[in-house]
Amino acid sequence: MSKYTKILFFTFTVCLLTACESIDVEESIKTTALNISVAPMNDSGVITRSGYTMWPEEENCIKTLAFFQFDPEGIHTRSDLYNFRRFTTEDNPNGVLQASIEDLNFKSYNTNNTTICVVANVTEQDVNEFYNQYTSSTSTQVRLDEFKEWTHKFQYKEHSDSVGHLKQVCMFGYYDGTLENAIVKRLILGRLCSRIEIILKAENDYDFADGVSFYFDNVPTEAYYFSRGIGVADSRKDRLFSTIVSSVSTDKQMYYFYIPGNSVQTEDEALKLNINFNGQVRTVTLCTLPPNQNEGYVDFSINRNSIYRFNLTLKKNTTTRSEKKCESHDNKNIIAFSGESSDVNF
Repeated sequence: MSKYTKILFFTFTVCLLTACESIDVEESIKTTALNISVAPMNDSGVITRSGYTMWPEEENCIKTLAFFQFDPEGIHTRSDLYNFRRFTTEDNPNGVLQASIEDLNFKSYNTNNTTICVVANVTEQDVNEFYNQYTSSTSTQVRLDEFKEWTHKFQYKEHSDSVGHLKQVCMFGYYDGTLENAIVKRLILGRLCSRIEIILKAENDYDFADGVSFYFDNVPTEAYYFSRGIGVADSRKDRLFSTIVSSVSTDKQMYYFYIPGNSVQTEDEALKLNINFNGQVRTVTLCTLPPNQNEGYVDFSINRNSIYRFNLTLKKNTTTRSEKKCESHDNKNIIAFSGESSDVNF
């Protein structure tokens, strides 16, 4: 055998052994019982509610579950690593608060890690659109990093009493680890949305008796299913959730809005509430972390599955018309902090 032939033979042998090593993963099927529940929204509190909130079965119930398993190399195929379960019936159209499943089958890869992603309340059409987007006639595989790019477009109710309320609350959770001996027995899901609570009251019962209106700017309208710690920045829209408040008095009025999280860093990109009173508009920038909670750091991002409550008191200045012409820019733009009270001066 020549020296050149020996080199070729050695190279081929090394490549073959390397290839065998990368795919030599022992597989077995694990049948398990799994309890899936929904985490409560963070920072919930008790307060008199004068607005409509979503019913508990809308905000908390599980109607469907889609399971996507990824092998140790982060590859998923629909034919043997996907499962879909439905929990609604004619007698129970709302689904369940907790899903208990006794016969889930997952692949175990010996001591190698696997990732199981669970999405609640998507439809089979949503799933089909996902596969159509990330697979083709030449490849039926989906990589985990591609799954992490999958986004959910929020759909809102159109009834006047349900402005800012979702048609369906989607949730997500995942398990990453080995299934060699047993799978995790319990999985907690978090909602893709957060709840923004706007609480309005007036300094007195007569200045704002004729009412005000408001709308939001910089509202994200999509979210990643897989929690990545960032929002879908290019989905933000303005002038959403237009609301008319017929009268504002010293009694608190609460309004609920469900929106995707965001990860904005600047005041200009933050979620803003624009309040209109007799043609005067005040812009309230909604800040989720008060500066006294983190050494002066101001946070405009919105975490998913959280509640943010903004207490706004409307006040009417007693300035003359000439003085109003010199109204400061700061008087028109306010930063309100979640959990604290803020004055909005007109």
